[in-house]
Amino acid sequence: MSKFVITNKHIYFYTIPLFTYGFLREFRGEFSESDNLFGKKFISSTINGFAYIIPPYNLFKLYRFVNRVDIKLNEKDPQKYEEQYNETLSKNKNVFL
Repeated sequence: MSKFVITNKHIYFYTIPLFTYGFLREFRGEFSESDNLFGKKFISSTINGFAYIIPPYNLFKLYRFVNRVDIKLNEKDPQKYEEQYNETLSKNKNVFL
C-alpha cells in the first residue's frame, strides 16, 4: 500500500503557482468604486489565492478556469457567461491572468 506524501515538489509545482495565479487574477480584476482600495484588494487577493489551493474551493475555481478557456477557444460570447469571470470581489475579463 502506498502512502500519499506531500513533498517539496508538491509545494513548488502546485501550491505556489496556483496561489500566485489566484492572487494576481483578483488583484488585476475590476473592482467597484467602494472596493478599489489597496487594503481590500490585497486581502481579497490573498483570500482568492488560498481559494485556488484549498479543497473543495479550488474545484470551483478550476471549474471556472476550464469554462473560461472553453469560452475563448470556441469563440463564444463572453457577455453570456459573465459569472465565469467573477473572483472574490472583482471581475477579471481575461482568460488566464
